[in-house]
Amino acid sequence: MKTTEFQERIDKVTETYKNTFSQLSFEQLNWKQSQSEWSIAQNIQHVVKVNNSYFPIFKKIKSGRFSTPLIGVFTFLARSTGNSMLKSVMPKTARKTKTLKRWLPTEEKIDAHILYEFIQHQDKLKENIEGLDKWIDRKLIIHSPLSQNVVLYLDTAIEILISHELRHYHQAERIKNAMLLS
Repeated sequence: MKTTEFQERIDKVTETYKNTFSQLSFEQLNWKQSQSEWSIAQNIQHVVKVNNSYFPIFKKIKSGRFSTPLIGVFTFLARSTGNSMLKSVMPKTARKTKTLKRWLPTEEKIDAHILYEFIQHQDKLKENIEGLDKWIDRKLIIHSPLSQNVVLYLDTAIEILISHELRHYHQAERIKNAMLLS
């Protein structure tokens, strides 16, 4: 069961965030090395926003109301796009990527409960991918929440979400380390 493996990985990511950031204060969660960089709280908020944008797609799939976009007949395109997106969010990828406006975190200071909200959100993520195995096995092609013209395989989309969480964990960890050294 692929979703069970994804859910176990999500649990590990959640524990990693909790163990690393749960003791931080409001000020520490919102600390920035510079105005052009995100805080730990902004990284967490961004992850939640990206994940949430996929939930309506997952719900449509499970309800039987999802239709693969016409461009999805080009399976090579779904594979290529998905692999490219996955590569761009891998935790070890050092290159910064421009975040789309819809997924940007707020510029204001974020409540210290953001980590608790993230932990609750992780349970929602696990719930949303629960029961998607048969569509993963059928190699369902979905679209990005931002465009019907950006297609990828369902399992690749879930892999992207988990890798994206890890990428931002490492970014937030670097911020924490810089803060402790300042």
